[in-house]
Amino acid sequence: MKTQAPKSILLAAVLAFFATPALSAVFVLGPDAMDAYIDSRFRPDLNPPDLANQNYGSAERLSIGHNDLHNDNINDGLIQFDVSALPSTGVLSAAVVLTIEPVPEGAGTPTTVSVHRITSPWDEATVTWNTRPTFDPLPAATAVVSNLLGEAFRWDITSLYLDWRSGTVPNYGLYFTASTNNGEGFGFVSSDNTTWPALRPALHLALDGETSIRISQVEVCWASATNRLYLVQYKSELTTNAWLNLRGPIQTTGPKTCITDGVSVGEPRRIYRVVPLP
Repeated sequence: MKTQAPKSILLAAVLAFFATPALSAVFVLGPDAMDAYIDSRFRPDLNPPDLANQNYGSAERLSIGHNDLHNDNINDGLIQFDVSALPSTGVLSAAVVLTIEPVPEGAGTPTTVSVHRITSPWDEATVTWNTRPTFDPLPAATAVVSNLLGEAFRWDITSLYLDWRSGTVPNYGLYFTASTNNGEGFGFVSSDNTTWPALRPALHLALDGETSIRISQVEVCWASATNRLYLVQYKSELTTNAWLNLRGPIQTTGPKTCITDGVSVGEPRRIYRVVPLP
């Protein structure tokens, strides 16, 4: 009887990016980042009825619009990116990208959503409609949004990003609000969304050829069985079957195991796999 070889888990190809003309870099908000939506509604059929005093900082959806079949009630969105460690020079463009949840919810009337510079502090865990921060009434950017499933929408905030990085204005984040429509709202994926983490709010930068970003360390994680041995391996070329041992045997203690690996300068990429040992 043949003994089946343990199946390996191919994890990811990790790229180390170096300067090239019009280099693109994407920074996605994680669940520890700042975003929330606020709701102006009073709903006597709910308990509590005063949604304007409720906090939605941990919601998996970032609701922007009206959601009431008319335009009296409002959902606005707030997002803050930490840009303190991002490039301050050589930035050709900066844009915020929000993605509609890929779940059926009707087409939605195409609506202009504007983004404004927030001008006072706020806290994701406590912000409500009644405690919302102040913001510049002039929009930094606008985009026409509809409820196309999984569709990404983009707001160009290049000028504001450069002002943040130069210290011209403090970075308190961005305030999203929709113009009047048929009372419809739009559900975007938030930073706390666990179903579609790849669709969380993102900051897209286009950099010139003089600016470089390099990944110096990667965290490799996998679903593991308790008290099981695993071997972590890597290779740098997709066309070779020669895997090199990185770490192991590793005896795991829970349902998820992570290790870190430094990416060497000049190495274009690493592909990782995890092999369960018998």
